Amino acid sequence: MKKNIVILYSKNRIDQTAFSLKEEFSKFKDEFNFITIPANKFSNFYGSSITDGFYKFTIRNMPWLNQLIGLIANKINNKKNKNKKQENTEETQAIVEDKVEDKKPKNKNKEGFIERYKIQLRKVDNIIYRYDPEIVICTTPRSLTKALWAKERTNCKALICASITDYCVDRGFNSPSADYFIVQNQAEKQTLETLGIDEKKILVVGTPIVSSVKIAYPKEDILNEIGIENKELPVVSIVGGRYGSGRIKSAFKDIATYSGSINIVVMTNGAQNVKSFIQSYCKSAGITSNVYCIDAISDMSKIYSITDCLVTSPTASITYEALSRKIPCVLMKPSNNVESGNYSYLTVNGFALRGEKKSHIVPSVLSCINKEGEYSYMMENIKGNFSQDISQEYVNTILELISKDNIEQVEMKLDDVDTTIEKQTSKKKKERK
Repeated sequence: MKKNIVILYSKNRIDQTAFSLKEEFSKFKDEFNFITIPANKFSNFYGSSITDGFYKFTIRNMPWLNQLIGLIANKINNKKNKNKKQENTEETQAIVEDKVEDKKPKNKNKEGFIERYKIQLRKVDNIIYRYDPEIVICTTPRSLTKALWAKERTNCKALICASITDYCVDRGFNSPSADYFIVQNQAEKQTLETLGIDEKKILVVGTPIVSSVKIAYPKEDILNEIGIENKELPVVSIVGGRYGSGRIKSAFKDIATYSGSINIVVMTNGAQNVKSFIQSYCKSAGITSNVYCIDAISDMSKIYSITDCLVTSPTASITYEALSRKIPCVLMKPSNNVESGNYSYLTVNGFALRGEKKSHIVPSVLSCINKEGEYSYMMENIKGNFSQDISQEYVNTILELISKDNIEQVEMKLDDVDTTIEKQTSKKKKERK
């Protein structure tokens, strides 16, 4: 009988882990069913819509408020986990046991609210009941929380594993009760350890990517497809991530004056306000050529195949895909705490160049185009740190976890059998006496 592996992932394109793992697990289709479930299938519709809407609004219009809320949430989580750790000490347990009778009655209204909230989230329970998975892989903090609640309520034996593919740890992943954490780099492992996560639970693997990202299209074919006329000029592509329309506009304004010597390709992702802004700006600035807006493209590899310099938000998937293809990246101003962490990791380690201000973005882009300044140092650092073959290693890690867990469960059952036999033997000896 085939075993089931479930992955709970974000519904957006940026969450490429699910697709790359599904692709890799197709090689084991005789042994495993690999089920990918997007957030809109297991989240409470109204709750997630309100949360996502608020997140989108604050990222676009009030990033300072988004960061403030993130900091407050992190402090609450850290305090909660600190309290949990304290409660688990032997000394505290002894005090609790001595004063069981003196406990104050619980707040029933509060309990009732929590229970009603959890009932709304029981879609994950149904997923576990339906598929009885060997392991549940969670690519977002929200999905991890829900999976852990579901495991507690259903008493399932599935491993709950957090998959962190950003370059820094979103503090929402700080859940000591998770079975394993698969992370992108050693710095994340150290962060989780400082948060109190057991070192044995943390596995450094990397970032899996889909195979289509590796395709190298003939550059001239894609230039013709987009309609680029001056094919001898270098191409600077601007990609803004999920909610980066403001960042795209700012980056374009900063480098637009160089459109006479470079082709500028802007991925608008269907955002008409970005397209309208670029058209209006070009008209007022007298820019008549070498600027191209792309609403959508069937394969990002086509953009990667023509790009000499990528100006992008510091999102994990886009930067990793580009760097794995040895495309130099200039990072726009980050939008939230996680992007800030990604930005710091990539720039401090010399994997990408700074571009949060005009005073940074222009020299960085020119450095990449002219292959001078920090360019050589950056390209040397990229070598060996951004592999395109992590997916197989990632899958092998998951298979090892499942195998290890099955062995441990068998050993536990054998221990239970031994204990039962000892009790029965002892009982018979007493009866004989």
